[in-house]
Amino acid sequence: MIFTLISVKLNRSTFCERRVLVLSTKSWRVYRVLLSIALVLILIPTVGMCFYTRPSADDLAQPLPVALTWRETGSVIKTIGAAFEAAWDIYHNYSGIFFSMLLSVIPFSVFGTQWLWLNAVLAVVLLLWAMWRAANMIPLFCKDIRPEAVHCAALLLSLMTFLLMPSYHEGIYWFSGVANYIYVPVLGVGLFCSVIAALCTKKAPWWKVALWCVGFLCMGGGNWMTSTASIVVWGALAVYIVWKKKPKRLLLPFAFLLAGYLIAITAPGTSSRQATMNVDVSLVQAFLDSFVQSAHFLLRDARGYLFVLLMLPVAIEMVPHSRLQYKNALWLPALSVCVLAASMFPLLYQSSYWNDRHTNTCFLLLVFLLPVNLFWLMGWAVRRLKLSPREKPASGKALLACAMAVMLAIGALSVPGMTIRPLRFNCTLQPVTAVMHLIDGQARDYAHWYDSVADMVRTHAGEDVILREMRANELINPGYLIIDDPADWQNTSFAQYFGDENTTISYQP
Repeated sequence: MIFTLISVKLNRSTFCERRVLVLSTKSWRVYRVLLSIALVLILIPTVGMCFYTRPSADDLAQPLPVALTWRETGSVIKTIGAAFEAAWDIYHNYSGIFFSMLLSVIPFSVFGTQWLWLNAVLAVVLLLWAMWRAANMIPLFCKDIRPEAVHCAALLLSLMTFLLMPSYHEGIYWFSGVANYIYVPVLGVGLFCSVIAALCTKKAPWWKVALWCVGFLCMGGGNWMTSTASIVVWGALAVYIVWKKKPKRLLLPFAFLLAGYLIAITAPGTSSRQATMNVDVSLVQAFLDSFVQSAHFLLRDARGYLFVLLMLPVAIEMVPHSRLQYKNALWLPALSVCVLAASMFPLLYQSSYWNDRHTNTCFLLLVFLLPVNLFWLMGWAVRRLKLSPREKPASGKALLACAMAVMLAIGALSVPGMTIRPLRFNCTLQPVTAVMHLIDGQARDYAHWYDSVADMVRTHAGEDVILREMRANELINPGYLIIDDPADWQNTSFAQYFGDENTTISYQP
């Protein structure tokens, strides 16, 4: 594909002229239409599964007092007060990440289980917004770039997110995971885009700075991975602000990010959680391990690198319009590795465990880091080789052929062993799994079973309920909902959420 997109005109012995192939406006519009169709096809099953989501584990335990307050009082003000009380209890006893935990105790389902699907739909909408917000930053760095290229960049970022996301369960359908590891990164995208836009336009009114300070204070109390990675990014921005003598008030949000991070670190709940995990990892060991693990993460899946090839036309379109100098090729890749390592450091130091939601967080970082590095390295290469745009635009047929080849390669890498079962492809792409669950009725059957159990608990409130059958679903709830111990926190949460404080439930096959 690179040879298709870069044209070199030869003379008898040396390169006398080098030209970069660009796409015509018509080709860009066709590309935009094709990407839009692909995104819609992915979003249809993704959103379709939202209507079968059901709460489990933390989705029941954390918002339980808030849901009970709403049922008893019907007062929005008292319900919000109960949410802050629940968040304070978590901050004091279980975890110091105060902002994301506040979000996790107020899902739409506290106002009625009929609103549960809105939790997942909101996650999809916010992820799409983050990708479009990031793509709309391109004109700030590339003046007079064609809007079609910007639209394609937004579509490609969205496609990469929903096509290659490691876990839909913890990235879309499980609200507690979404509140901690999707909402906070989306907030970070919005905040950083606003600050960077202010640096480019030199417009940073005090009222905006005040809002950014509040936002970064909240993000400092978000999940540890996003907040720690944000500190590294903000550190680089702070150096740039001081070095280039930008308005010093733009450093205030950084101070509030650090303040929020400090509030989370010193929380009693953080110490309590650390003691519960019963781990003893030194700072130095965790620091070194974070770089080793980030290297492993970068090498574990080639599909992201294949997909980013689809963004080459956007990068090539951006470079001739860019105002950047590209003086050093390696500083941005090096910073990117540091950001990824910083996101892993808290988990390695604090608890030494890893779940799909953590993989999702690192993946979301790659969704932004890979295209940015592609643009930077492409710009450096073009300036270094003194390439110039070709007068005659390239044909879109070569782009389409290369795009098809890339997608086929991604598909092949997503089917381990290329084994296919009846009506179910053994495919690791989450949209494909969603399609299969909708076609064979797994999602519908799980939702019906879950609702029947919830109705049983409501009907037998105050009694001991025994389940003889247990089901799980790969996307909605891959773990067991109820176990054999009626005193287990998951059992008591389910029983009290749908019954009352005297209800118990257990699984006895």
